[in-house]
Amino acid sequence: MGDGRVYLSFNKDYSRAEFGAADEDGVPEDLPLADTWSIWEQIQPGTSGGVDNKNYDEQTHKFANFSTIKDFWRFWDFIPQPSILLDSRRMVRENKDGSTSYVDGIMIFKENIKPTWEDPKNADGGHLQFQIKPKDVASPGQMDEYWNNLVLGVIGKTVEPYDIITGLRLVDKVNTGRSPQSATVRIELWFAKADNDERETLKKNVEEIMSTSLDGRKISPVPRSEVKPHSGFKR
Repeated sequence: MGDGRVYLSFNKDYSRAEFGAADEDGVPEDLPLADTWSIWEQIQPGTSGGVDNKNYDEQTHKFANFSTIKDFWRFWDFIPQPSILLDSRRMVRENKDGSTSYVDGIMIFKENIKPTWEDPKNADGGHLQFQIKPKDVASPGQMDEYWNNLVLGVIGKTVEPYDIITGLRLVDKVNTGRSPQSATVRIELWFAKADNDERETLKKNVEEIMSTSLDGRKISPVPRSEVKPHSGFKR
């Protein structure tokens, strides 16, 4: 499925452009990001390398940190893109013992912030939640573009207000046994305590950056988000 457009996708099935590893050698090693970021994964309960219960905290594992652009690309080239989920495939981790684990979610959070509501940085905040159905995108590559635009915008400190952002989640709600009508890819941007103006500014900027194509055009329709509080919002 596709519409002939070049997407910001690192799945070669859906992009005619070369990104990622091809550019890595041209990036200076000492080009730092504004923050150090941690990459986490959420292992499906009951799969090899996972746990047997549904305790979210026990399912999540941090597996990498990055603080420079070059380090980011080293990891990003090997992390699955959301488009594979629309092809009815799973995100999979290859374990050291040769077994595989299904991954339900990929998370990128600022260092020393856990991807949990209970973390002190998240407890009084919330998240913007995008529930994107396969039928809502012109191509699986468009789903990748939404996600990659957001990730690159956040780690590159171009999404404002940056200081309240704590992290991002990509969650597989396609391969969960749900009906095709209710299957979604969920994208979340988490933020710390913020007032109404800050939340509205963040929401507007996130929707704008997610919906900008490689040639600078705005994609229609613009993804819409819901604001989900982690507790009662406080001014």
